[in-house]
Amino acid sequence: MRTRSQTVVAIFVASVVTLLPREETFASTLKPCTGPVEQYNNCSAASTSSDGFKYTGEWRNGLPEGSGELLFPDGYRYVGTFSRGKRNGLFVARYPSGEKHVGMYIEDKPEGVVILYNRDGTTSTVVVYSNGLENSNETNTLREQLQEALGAAKLSDFETALDIWLPLAEAGNAEAQYQIAIMNEHGEGIPENKIAAQNWMKRAAEQHHPKAQQILGNYLFHGTAGEVDKQQSYAWMLAAAENGVIQAQRETAMNLLDGEGVKKDQRRAIYWFSVAALNSDLYSALELGNQFAGGKLTKRNDLRAYQWYYIASGYQGPNYKNVEFKDRYASPLAEKELERLAKKLKKSDVDKAKQLTDHCLLEESMDAAFKTCGLDIFR
Repeated sequence: MRTRSQTVVAIFVASVVTLLPREETFASTLKPCTGPVEQYNNCSAASTSSDGFKYTGEWRNGLPEGSGELLFPDGYRYVGTFSRGKRNGLFVARYPSGEKHVGMYIEDKPEGVVILYNRDGTTSTVVVYSNGLENSNETNTLREQLQEALGAAKLSDFETALDIWLPLAEAGNAEAQYQIAIMNEHGEGIPENKIAAQNWMKRAAEQHHPKAQQILGNYLFHGTAGEVDKQQSYAWMLAAAENGVIQAQRETAMNLLDGEGVKKDQRRAIYWFSVAALNSDLYSALELGNQFAGGKLTKRNDLRAYQWYYIASGYQGPNYKNVEFKDRYASPLAEKELERLAKKLKKSDVDKAKQLTDHCLLEESMDAAFKTCGLDIFR
């Protein structure tokens, strides 16, 4: 195996370790705070500043101290640790658009490697900070290393990929840990080792790597490494779903529907099918069509049923009329249901259902889509 000099980058990468908050919401076992804010001590409470910043978390000597959540006026949400009123330690933060980043703050300044994820859970990029400022040289070096490794893996040059990824993974880089897990799972450049794959995947998942969370959930569901734990499987799949992984959103819905690792909850299942469908999962759109056609959780609504079958058939909206988008299982079933409904409905009703579909697919935010697409009843 070739050797590389990665000492400096490894120092920065080591700032991100596997002790990040497990959930992206605040929870505390401390007693509720009482009295004025300046008297809050060893307790938990929410407080909003005059300029619109809302802190919910633990307090000491009148200042945020310990675990907490800071909600900015623009909707940006930071969950992590605080010390003497400042962000200090590991964090997960999410933008209103769904993108998130994971890393560390020291004295209210980002420090070390911060990994940015797209709203669908895929890795966007990495940034290396030093004393609150981006270190362009180290950022570029790390990005080049990760890109070189990925390019080598795509060309089946697994020796080069492993040579780059392994030191970064051992130093704490979640993306590298995820890639090393995949190599172990499939025996790419190294002997196949399902146990090692699960161990690396868990390390990445604990750092909020969305795809790692989803795959770890699958490992635990199917016993890939010999261990079946459906409750933990559901917990990791739910985390991935909340982090935007569409397949995990569908799997979470199916687990809730079947009671796999969690108590059966049909309404909650349909909620997750709704989220996945609005993220272009056609199987989930088919499930929504079935719900409206069968009237299981709501009154039967043939127009809404047509809308979701139309989407499940592959229709992506007025801006994508020439785009081929099919699911080999869901789309043929949806097309049969459309034929059945077309015989039952008036032409004017079919036209109205198609208009509803266009309005639904043109919405840009999830909240607006839930309302426009007739899904508010499942929230």
